[in-house]
Amino acid sequence: MTDGLVKSAARALDVFEAFARVRQPQSVKEIAGRIDAPMSSTSMLLQTLVARGYVYSIGRRGELYPTRRMLEIARVIAASDPVLERVRPVLERLRDRMGETVTFSTREGSRLVYLDILESPHPIRFSAQPGEFRPLHANTAGKAILAELAPETRSRILADAPMVALTGTTIVDPAALEADLEQGRARGWFLNDGESVPDVMAVGRAVRIRDELFGMALVGPIHRMRPRLEEFAAALVQAAREIEALDA
Repeated sequence: MTDGLVKSAARALDVFEAFARVRQPQSVKEIAGRIDAPMSSTSMLLQTLVARGYVYSIGRRGELYPTRRMLEIARVIAASDPVLERVRPVLERLRDRMGETVTFSTREGSRLVYLDILESPHPIRFSAQPGEFRPLHANTAGKAILAELAPETRSRILADAPMVALTGTTIVDPAALEADLEQGRARGWFLNDGESVPDVMAVGRAVRIRDELFGMALVGPIHRMRPRLEEFAAALVQAAREIEALDA
């Protein structure tokens, strides 16, 4: 293991992420270069993936490309997700009603991880991918989750992940963050005003499902979000209540 990761598992994932970036067949040498791994171990890894039906050979050069096996497995897994299967209809209605990107996330250690992204239909919109990580202190859903934690837990998390400035308005002072969280608790929703991405605003709220904390947010360009901020916040709060009612 390296840095808490199983190297072989990490490299297998690196292979698929490399294919996703390049979007074309690759030789063993090319893949090894892209994932920064020795040719010998990359070759063995790819042979294993071929034998399991996840990758196949193309042409005389022995180039490789993923099969649809992972896609089909992912579809089966996603269709049975115990949380997203229940909340997605509410998230879709929120996105369709308000016209901005909706995110659904949870906390993994000292970071936020996106579980689902429902993108706005607008050409200019906030975009992200499920599985992407974000710092809790600079994310509106992350703030909402932090606010629900016990003070000692919150302090430990923030100590493990220093509050780095992502933009000129990112809150990096613990006292200032506590004050911001208190404001969010008082009004029932949390705000990110260009703190993680310039010119992007978001309103967030935490929800509890099966005694677990999740975060949801409406995210869009500041020029569309600011004039309707209260409307967006009210819609988000209502959607959060609908989700929590599913557990009642």
